[in-house]
Amino acid sequence: MHIIRRILPCLIATALLSSGPLHAQPDIASMEKPFASFGKSAAGIAPPDTSTRGFDVGHYTLDLRIDPVAESLSGRVDIAFALESPAPQHLLLDLISNLTVDSVAWGGEAAPWTHTGDSLLVDVPPSAGDAEISVWYHGFPQPESQINAGMLFRSYGSTRENPDGLGRTVFTVSEPWSANSWWPCKDHLADKATATIAMTVPDTMRAVANGLLVEEAPADAGWTRFVWEEDYPLSTYLIGLAVANYTEWEEDCALSSGVLPLTFHVYPTDETAARNDLGRTCEMIAFMETLCGPYPFMSERYGHMEIKWPGAMEHQTSTSVGQVFLPGTGYYDQIIVHELAHQWFGNLQTPADWSDIWLNEGFASYFQALWIEHDQGREAFFERMDRFGPGNPGHEDLFADDGILTDPWPILPNTMIYHKGAWVLHMLRGAIGDAAFFDFLHAYDPARAYGHVTTADMVAAAQAAAGRDLSAFLDPWLYTSAVPHLVWRTVEAGLPGGGTRVKVVLEQEQETLFELHVPLRIRSDSAQIDPVMVLSTAIDSFSFDIAGAVQEIELDPDGWVLMSVRDTTTAYPPPAGGLPTDAITLMPLRPSPSDGRNLDLAFYMNVDGDVRLNVYDIRGRRRDSLDLGYRAEREDPYLWIWNAVDDGGRRLPAGCYWLEIKVQDRRDVQKVTIIR
Repeated sequence: MHIIRRILPCLIATALLSSGPLHAQPDIASMEKPFASFGKSAAGIAPPDTSTRGFDVGHYTLDLRIDPVAESLSGRVDIAFALESPAPQHLLLDLISNLTVDSVAWGGEAAPWTHTGDSLLVDVPPSAGDAEISVWYHGFPQPESQINAGMLFRSYGSTRENPDGLGRTVFTVSEPWSANSWWPCKDHLADKATATIAMTVPDTMRAVANGLLVEEAPADAGWTRFVWEEDYPLSTYLIGLAVANYTEWEEDCALSSGVLPLTFHVYPTDETAARNDLGRTCEMIAFMETLCGPYPFMSERYGHMEIKWPGAMEHQTSTSVGQVFLPGTGYYDQIIVHELAHQWFGNLQTPADWSDIWLNEGFASYFQALWIEHDQGREAFFERMDRFGPGNPGHEDLFADDGILTDPWPILPNTMIYHKGAWVLHMLRGAIGDAAFFDFLHAYDPARAYGHVTTADMVAAAQAAAGRDLSAFLDPWLYTSAVPHLVWRTVEAGLPGGGTRVKVVLEQEQETLFELHVPLRIRSDSAQIDPVMVLSTAIDSFSFDIAGAVQEIELDPDGWVLMSVRDTTTAYPPPAGGLPTDAITLMPLRPSPSDGRNLDLAFYMNVDGDVRLNVYDIRGRRRDSLDLGYRAEREDPYLWIWNAVDDGGRRLPAGCYWLEIKVQDRRDVQKVTIIR
């Protein structure tokens, strides 16, 4: 039996509702940053000024007193910076209006300042050079920005109104631009700086932040001061802190690049569960190193700090993990590997602008799938990719209505940047092959280590690994909202000796043309072949020979291409008067009239023999002669695809043509009209 089957991943309601023997597959995009606005007006706040503002920050020192019960904050932030030439008149910092600025000093001297709206303007003294300013402020931080985040005050085990329940906790989530809701800064990811984070908190609590703990000492009665030092440059959104009566432990992770300290800070009630859920961290880091090179922050550490939030955040060296992700079952190991991948993709090298945020989330999402491939095998890997794309009920249009990947809005947690971003990498792997793709992953990070990256940088790295120009392949995915809509059909012809020639016609229906690398699987009663067809034009055909009689033909059987597919292979119905009795009968060509591309030609055989097709124009001149090969007698029609070209491969002009088909000394003729 000949089966032609179109393969697209099946729809699954959500990853969390999946069933079966495979490990559960949570949907990171709906969890990592869960409180997105749904459009520009809903976002309520535009990104802070994205220009250089005339100065470059070198180091931030945050010295904060945090009161978990009063839900208040006070302190001082020192900002060391270099001025550009010419120097600006004002130093523009970001700080939301409900925090009160008490005073500002420039180089130790009082400086004029204005705090209007969410902008803090500090006058630049005449002839000023590189300097440091200090800002003293206080207030009650309020959640804000696109994901209603910032500095949050919660009770992690009881109710917000009961501070003596299972414990009060304070933590920050600042992506994309909520850092200015709790400290004055230049809140744009293009300016990376090192940081010192000092926190004075009640002495029943522990305070955790980025980098290494360099000091822990009593402050005034009932309070303790913790100082963390981050010596690797980072963007403001990657500075994170967490405060709670944490249970803590450490592990040494032996890697090929050395021994990395791992730290864990979790709520006491969750220790047993967390030890299980976070127990594979070292294994995951080793996995990442095999694909991307050494862990980027080896001289410091990698840690987890539990927070009371239905999401997770990849703070540099110290990932924040929502309490919900620590049930003790290992169900959310994808969350752990996703945030870990950000240490390479987002933290080691950071997008120069929010428009390229897919370079963070698309890569981290694809590493979820790569981890599954490593941990559970290929079937689970392709199932994960299915749930990122056609199998996700939110992606029925395959992202066509979600905007442009390199210019998304809203920024987070727009699932397009996660899921379509992962699919772009998946298809890149399919197009250039595993060897080149994993070379690309190794080479992509070091070239821009501790700096910034753009989509153009990513494309250049991919092209270097592939050894060829990839613009035709990548540009439609990156810079348009188009998706491929593919029409395909097949024709089979018997070969001497019992083999089969399969001809496949692929056609793109959408206006924007893609370079598609489309896998095909042909299985016969004695063999299987898995060629890849590269379609870079509106329509093309491909021929493949296989031993034996074809049993099944599958287009993209595993799921390497993001596309909708329509199969137009149809059986010819028997003629109205019954099966032809002549030696050979040519059926009317379809369609006619035709533009000459891929006409379906069907013929019946009641004898065995070599078949030839001759093409004549209206003046009786033979324009082409095609050997259709040896065919045996059978009841079903043979199918062939004709592209209306002459014997030199040139397109035949518009007009009427007669097609003569011959076997032995018998013939039949049909007329077709070509229009151009």
